[in-house]
Amino acid sequence: MRSIKLRLTAAVLFILSATTKEQIAALENSGAIPKFDRSTDIKGPDSNANGIREDVDAYIAAMAITSDQKKSIEQFARSIQATLIVDTTNATNLREASANISRAVQCVSLKFPDIKKRTAATNAIESITTNTNERASQYIKFNTAISGSVSKLLSGDTCNE
Repeated sequence: MRSIKLRLTAAVLFILSATTKEQIAALENSGAIPKFDRSTDIKGPDSNANGIREDVDAYIAAMAITSDQKKSIEQFARSIQATLIVDTTNATNLREASANISRAVQCVSLKFPDIKKRTAATNAIESITTNTNERASQYIKFNTAISGSVSKLLSGDTCNE
């Protein structure tokens, strides 16, 4: 217990004297916060080709939620990730990406009866997925492209798994 306190104290002292970038690196290296991909590659690494960046996959795996909730959050993460690579000049692709988000949101709503937990989970995934300037810009570009469009309110089970 004492060694943990000493390490935390040393980490806190470092954080107080370090730049923001160094602070984040120190927290990531200590395991206090997850390590996220901050490359300029919009898609990011996805070695298992499941449509979810590896760091987002790891974050979801570490979430203290049920298996069904994880599947719904994975569907949501895939739908948000897809918006980063969609051709924003193609109306059909935009409608499909938007519909996938709607299905994922409905699925998450079914699996997370508590609105606070549901909102926290989806907000975290959206933030982590769009965690760089390049990704955030692409997400804004997608949202701008679908601005003014109409989507229907879904009901029933829209979960992929």
